[in-house]
Amino acid sequence: MKYPFPVQPGLDVDPQYELFRRECPVARVELPHGGPAWLVTGHPETKLVLSDPRFSRAQAALPACPRFTPRPLPAELLQSLDPPDHTRVRRVVAREFTAHRVERLRPATERLVDELLDDLTEGGPGTDMVGTFAMPLPVRVICDLLGVPYSDREMFATYSDAMLSTTAYTEQEVELATAELQRYLAKLIEQQRRAPGAGLLGSLAQAGGPDGELSEPELVMLGVVILVGGYETTACQLANMLYTLLTRPDHFAALRDDPELIPGAVSEMVRFIPLGAAGSYPRVATSEVTVGDVTIRAGDAVITHAGAANRDERVFTNPHMLDFERQDNPHLGFGHGPHLCLGSRLATMELQVALRAVVRRFPTLRLAVPADEVAWKAGIILRGPVTLPVSW
Repeated sequence: MKYPFPVQPGLDVDPQYELFRRECPVARVELPHGGPAWLVTGHPETKLVLSDPRFSRAQAALPACPRFTPRPLPAELLQSLDPPDHTRVRRVVAREFTAHRVERLRPATERLVDELLDDLTEGGPGTDMVGTFAMPLPVRVICDLLGVPYSDREMFATYSDAMLSTTAYTEQEVELATAELQRYLAKLIEQQRRAPGAGLLGSLAQAGGPDGELSEPELVMLGVVILVGGYETTACQLANMLYTLLTRPDHFAALRDDPELIPGAVSEMVRFIPLGAAGSYPRVATSEVTVGDVTIRAGDAVITHAGAANRDERVFTNPHMLDFERQDNPHLGFGHGPHLCLGSRLATMELQVALRAVVRRFPTLRLAVPADEVAWKAGIILRGPVTLPVSW
């Protein structure tokens, strides 16, 4: 069967995922580039693939590896590294994303959210929540954290869209965008090396070079990962969460009436919302591995799909129900194992702050168009509305 499956309207999950998960949670599919791979849709099977060192991300960065993107990930990218290189590179910045460090950013994030919502109030009673809120918030947060000029946002956003492309950009456009973003980060890092600033790039600049912990390509690509990963996924997920709440008024009202539900609601929506338009970036088995009832041979490519795994009836009670008071929620929305999303705590904090402020300040918020008229991104690996017109 050809993969990826067609992206469903809105945030619906393709019914083929449920069929695969129930009948064949490890199944053979044909990818658009490089040939066949295994698609893993079950929760325990996905956890195994994401955590077992016999599945290599570095091998998947080779040009011949099956994939659904026009180009494989750059070999120096954090997502393309296996331990011990992955451990070494990730360790350089992991301390910046601990729970304690992220909580220190919460007051500034709350002030920023209030500033953005003040602007909406002044321009109201209607706006596009993607362009005026869901996108500016994580871009500002990550720019401030890294020390990247916010004024450059339109330029690097164009490059990052191309890097996340499946079909929206050609292979040549993806290659050019990747190179341009690398040049941009390399220039900023060199500036920080000459005159270190307060942002994370200043600290990273000292970790590169001949005597540093990272090679220069590793350093530049780490900057790319933090910049692109620091806002694209959060922006899409925030817009998706707002759409989910506004198309389920009872759930919106529940958060408005009891904001203490918000931490659980964010976790539940990360589980419930299928953020990826397709599965994960591939991994390659380095030796024979049994996953479920299937023997995966050395050299085989494997793709997991968190959105499918997060609906697994073996793990979640009533998995198709959006339940803000769900007690046991071992979702895989941020991944699992060594490649667990580096910025998961930061994204969670931003989403919590944003939703808390929105339901408090805009208790009558509603979609300004019918739900089926909301336009959605196409041809990139993330799902999210292009615009989200609202009124209050």
